[in-house]
Amino acid sequence: MKLDDDIIGPLELEHAWGPAVVVRKDRQIVRANSLAEQLLGYGQGELEGQKIDILIPAEARERHAGHMDAYFDRPRARQMGVGLQVTGLKKGGVTFTAEVALTPIAFKHTFFAIAIIREIDSNKKWLEQSLAHAQRVIDRLESKLNK
Repeated sequence: MKLDDDIIGPLELEHAWGPAVVVRKDRQIVRANSLAEQLLGYGQGELEGQKIDILIPAEARERHAGHMDAYFDRPRARQMGVGLQVTGLKKGGVTFTAEVALTPIAFKHTFFAIAIIREIDSNKKWLEQSLAHAQRVIDRLESKLNK
């Protein structure tokens, strides 16, 4: 189901600073930019019309639905899951750790949430590799100093 501009308006997500999806209170994705499609493993337009549940691991869907209801009762710009580990689900069932920033928008008397998604697994792996490399360098230097 392709949703047109009459539903969400002329919102241009392609120039968002990261992977972005727009979701209605009924949990339907009404727009996703190409960065989100690429990150999540979906083709162009494939996310539009789908329920947000396809991006949430099964064990977290019920809890997430409650969080979404609470968010739409009091929409405000905020970080999702502060102090918690937020896990997303890519096409094919691959999970990833994410940071998600939420921003409410209103169009034609309907609220939507824009979610900007950032995968943090790759950053975490890079940091772990950097720390391991630094430790190897320190070990070599200590070895040379102790000779």
